[in-house]
Amino acid sequence: MPLADPQHPEPASRPPRHGPTPTRTGQASEPPARTWGRKVLIAAVLAALTLGGNAGNIPLFFGVDYLFGSIAALLAAAWIGPVAGALAAAVGGLYTLELWGHPWALVVFTLEAGAVGLLRRRFPNLILADLAFWVAVGVPLLLVLYMGVMGMPAPQAGLIALKQPVNGLFNAALASGATLLLASRHWAPPLREVLFTLLFGGMLLPGLALIAFQSAQLRGEQHRLYDQLLATALTAVTERLDPVRAKTSLAASLPETVGELGIALADEDGEWITRVDTPAWLDRAERRRLSPRLLALLPPADARAPTMARWEEAYFSTESILPGGEGKRILLMHPAREAVLGLARANLRGHVALALLALTGLLIAAVLARRISLPFEELRRVTRNLPERLRKGEKPVLPAGPVAELDGLNRSFTAMGRSLAASFRELEAERQNLEEKVRQRTRELERLATHDYLTGIPNRAKIYEWLEVAHEEFRRYGTPFAVVMFDIDHFKAVNDRFGHPTGDAVLRELTLRVEDTLREADALGRWGGEEFLILARHTDCAGARKLADRVRQAVAVEAFRQVGEVTISLGVAEIRPGESLEHLLERADHALYAAKGNGRNRVVLYRETLQGDR
Repeated sequence: MPLADPQHPEPASRPPRHGPTPTRTGQASEPPARTWGRKVLIAAVLAALTLGGNAGNIPLFFGVDYLFGSIAALLAAAWIGPVAGALAAAVGGLYTLELWGHPWALVVFTLEAGAVGLLRRRFPNLILADLAFWVAVGVPLLLVLYMGVMGMPAPQAGLIALKQPVNGLFNAALASGATLLLASRHWAPPLREVLFTLLFGGMLLPGLALIAFQSAQLRGEQHRLYDQLLATALTAVTERLDPVRAKTSLAASLPETVGELGIALADEDGEWITRVDTPAWLDRAERRRLSPRLLALLPPADARAPTMARWEEAYFSTESILPGGEGKRILLMHPAREAVLGLARANLRGHVALALLALTGLLIAAVLARRISLPFEELRRVTRNLPERLRKGEKPVLPAGPVAELDGLNRSFTAMGRSLAASFRELEAERQNLEEKVRQRTRELERLATHDYLTGIPNRAKIYEWLEVAHEEFRRYGTPFAVVMFDIDHFKAVNDRFGHPTGDAVLRELTLRVEDTLREADALGRWGGEEFLILARHTDCAGARKLADRVRQAVAVEAFRQVGEVTISLGVAEIRPGESLEHLLERADHALYAAKGNGRNRVVLYRETLQGDR
């Protein structure tokens, strides 16, 4: 700027904060009608930008988001006036009715823009005016609305009461920067205000970005873990569920190690056949797709319940067509409350640190802006009317420039970084703890999916998987193997006479006896009901027959508790070149039936003509 001339006093460095924009020299003022028309057009554009800014939100977690619409609303309040700012905020706040399910955010945002438009006359910039609103009105009002009117618990209401002011201050910093940038076309904004805006925005931006990034990462990890948990649980349920008696066996098919699982069965028309531990509002649930397999089921929208509260009552779910169930669909559900509250607690801790960062940043930005700008202001004061003062004999003393302020800024950033790092370590510990719990439950479910829940030995699917491996080794390398298929003689009579609990005990004891006779290379699995199958690796028919006879003797040599003597019949078949697994198992099954037909309690080796010996 040129030095002031004593005969031409220096004009004010900035215009009034409201009122018409100063015109350039030589330009006539615009007619009032044209000025109002331009203001209306600018207000309409800013209202549309407010709505678009809220629509382009950044979700933190279930029902909590960062919004950016108030940037345009605060610009309207600063450029046109409080009424225009309030109207723009009201238009943008309409989006929150759908996003959060209640009107109170619209009320708060409208009050914020209107109050900042009024307070802008008393404060040097938008940031301090916005801070004054949140401290005096915004935070208390949020607590009253969320805790008193909507009945939200204190931690969740506290999170909102921290998140919205921090979000609002960041938006005010962006609006202040935009105001200064556009105003610089007409007048030179004060250095202190420019530095304050840049420093505060620069300190707050990394904190918001880290909170948003960490929340997105933790939310995505939770979706992945619950997707894996429910998919594994669904596999276990499908393995244990009898398609014919699905309605009666539905509750019994639920794994015991997963916790509060709900399950429902629907016919091919989508009508529920039966439901176990599912909410009453399941038919009216709002379905949100979180991943290709993972769904979120939310309670029906209620004008009195915010979206965050609905998420606390929501369920993560997955669904599948029931194999062999004639088009029946099975739905598995897990409450989302633990995940929602866990993320709420983590975000509350992060926003406490972020709020402290914002307050500290305001103080540091104000101090640094003053310290850095003070020498320039002093220089301006000293050099004002310099020719006249020199003529009067004055000797102005020029101030020295600052050298140590950046060191203080660095120390402040380090301290705030440590505070944020501590918050993120807590977030990471929370994530790892949740991940370990899900991994442990997943391992248990994987075992349920591949092992028989009664005897603890591999189930049919697992033993068939091993058969496929052995068959491939035989096809490629010629490694022999055989199968021994056996079942318990007259087992139905045991159940009829002694009851199913005793029958289950017989199955468990028989499994232990058989396992004790097997080699390390052999594998035992439950084929179905009282029928079992042994995979005898690296064994020909003669070796498999000897193994089968040892198994038969181990079962028959000693009476079983409560039921007395128990015998088994066994069929043996060795793999042949070019033979499929299905044909091998069919031959073993024929040998088993031959053993039963020849008097039971015997081993039959499948040959072209079946012969058995005891």
